Amino acid sequence: MRALSGRLRRGLTGALCAAALLGATSCTNAPPGITKTFWQLNLVRDSDSRDVHEALSLFVDVADDDGIKDIDSIYFLNDEQELFWRLDSGNWAKSEENGDLWVGSNEIVMNDRSPIPRGAYRVMVTSLSGERSVKTIEVSTKRIDAGRVAFPGALRESGAIRVTGPYREITLWFYNRSGDLLAAHSGPPGTIPLSAIGGGSTLLLAVRSFDVYAYDAAQGCGVISGPYDF
Repeated sequence: MRALSGRLRRGLTGALCAAALLGATSCTNAPPGITKTFWQLNLVRDSDSRDVHEALSLFVDVADDDGIKDIDSIYFLNDEQELFWRLDSGNWAKSEENGDLWVGSNEIVMNDRSPIPRGAYRVMVTSLSGERSVKTIEVSTKRIDAGRVAFPGALRESGAIRVTGPYREITLWFYNRSGDLLAAHSGPPGTIPLSAIGGGSTLLLAVRSFDVYAYDAAQGCGVISGPYDF
């Protein structure tokens, strides 16, 4: 994940805009393949309490003859710490980038919101037929100094959202009442008219909150502020 281009990073961190419940209707005995993995640590600041915690983005470039409909689960396991997270069609997001299908989540967190343990993790993809593929990755980045991170901020205005922060590009994530992500919009900070957000008035009527994402190159992590009332 560390070596991916900025364009791919933006595509994956914005992948929640494509999140959907994916039906599983058929399967084969061929094991799913893990072509590439993408990970990134993020700092998340609650817009009300101002509390800050770490979250991990994890996406897997999945290769399977039957596509996403044959994938049952993605597991993220730290054997030394006896930790695991499970992603399935009810909580994963997907994104297509340059013909590759990436599946994963931006919301891997510790239950107590403590920092994500560094070290070796196994990424395991299982199919509906019980076949599996495993790849090991190393989460080895340094501890993030939250005191040195500048979080973006946002203010809902009439017909627009005003975003502040020292970043050249931010991404807005828009959620409905149930917490499902409906859309994403990337661009420079400043005053962003709601008309610039795809989906039209029907989508905007369903939005209840939004987050702001940016990438802090100095600290080597994503930064997220939210949720903000819409």
